[in-house]
Amino acid sequence: MKVILTIFSLVILTASSFGQPNENLTGRLHNGKGIYKSDGKFGFVNYAGKINYLYDSIRSPTTDKYAFALKGKHWGVIDFENKVVIPFEYEQIQETLNKNQLGQDTFIVQKNGLLGTIDSRNKIVIPIKYEAISGFCETNIKGHYVSRNGKTGIIDNNGNIIIPTEYDLLYYYSKVTIKVKRNGKYGVINSRNEIIIPFEYDSLFYDFDKFMLDSEHIDKFVSKKNNIWYYLDAKGKLIKQNVSTDEVMNKYDVNKFDDDFKYIKACTIKIK
Repeated sequence: MKVILTIFSLVILTASSFGQPNENLTGRLHNGKGIYKSDGKFGFVNYAGKINYLYDSIRSPTTDKYAFALKGKHWGVIDFENKVVIPFEYEQIQETLNKNQLGQDTFIVQKNGLLGTIDSRNKIVIPIKYEAISGFCETNIKGHYVSRNGKTGIIDNNGNIIIPTEYDLLYYYSKVTIKVKRNGKYGVINSRNEIIIPFEYDSLFYDFDKFMLDSEHIDKFVSKKNNIWYYLDAKGKLIKQNVSTDEVMNKYDVNKFDDDFKYIKACTIKIK
């Protein structure tokens, strides 16, 4: 009988230690901790085995150091003892998976209807003044695409301007090759905002051997102006003009010429 009572007591203690019944479990944090809901409020089990239902929502970033929590209409960052890491003052918040100059985590935030980034001390890294900013899925560039007044530019992880916000669209292949669109025309600039190929083409696509498998391949831009196709080298020098439409259609999927821009749009966070 004592053995049975002891086992029964352990079952009760274990259930108590981990909080509420499973039907209150609504999800899990990145570290495996359960997110529980009761009477419209959310909480998780702290290190003492207790649940405090303090929040209107909880989201899990891809880290086991903290969680995102909502109080009223504002988000903040908390640790697993419910200590506030970032105050509840933002309309949106999510991680960037980037670090600042001190190696601290940074977060994309929205405040007063505008977007920027902060570090884990709640210090502004990228000024909170943009209408849109790319998230953690940016490629090639170690920074963010940002939009202001309907125009796009590039800011590095520390808030320094790489490309000013003056283009309709842009895509960063490398420091010397950035595809841009301005006033309905395509061109190419470098990371110093110098024009490599003028903004005078109706279509433009960078054809490069990503894995350098073809020894005869020449990196080039396939471009069209006034219904005439051209091949230009990476510096904008003419390789071939009057390229036949059949040749272009057979080699390239012209319907995907703007897939680079679509990628950036897919990773962009906009004002809610």
